[in-house]
Amino acid sequence: MNTYQRCAAALSAQLHDLKRDSLRIPSHADYTVNLEDNLLNGVDLELFRTEYAQGAGQELGWMTNRLGVRQPPKMHAAHSSAALVVNTFVPWKRDPSLLTLAGQTDFDNLRFEVQCPTGLRGVPPHLDVLATAKKRLQVGLESKCIEFLNGHKT
Repeated sequence: MNTYQRCAAALSAQLHDLKRDSLRIPSHADYTVNLEDNLLNGVDLELFRTEYAQGAGQELGWMTNRLGVRQPPKMHAAHSSAALVVNTFVPWKRDPSLLTLAGQTDFDNLRFEVQCPTGLRGVPPHLDVLATAKKRLQVGLESKCIEFLNGHKT
């Protein structure tokens, strides 16, 4: 078992310890059946569902991979960086003025999975979080949980 697999297994085990009643997808033991089981208690799905549904990352829907195997929604994984972002930043979604990022405050908007066109061909990159304030620069965040450990080249 490589480092990536060990980390994914450890995160899955910890999630199971925290939420013992949650159901797992039998073919993907580190994925929850219900998204709510991969989120902190009290996280309101309506604060981010539309933004992720419109994003290119396919975080909320089942997909079929190149080998024809059905894959569960990415955000249902214990090792999901999208779930990490939501669990971390959704408390400021209703009132971003309380958030401080890179020394900046008084934000008036916080969005998830924001498309950032570059003018180049192809799918534009998406930032995991974008906080904006009137008449000021924006602060964007890209999140990684354990993805950097799997050696995948983009």
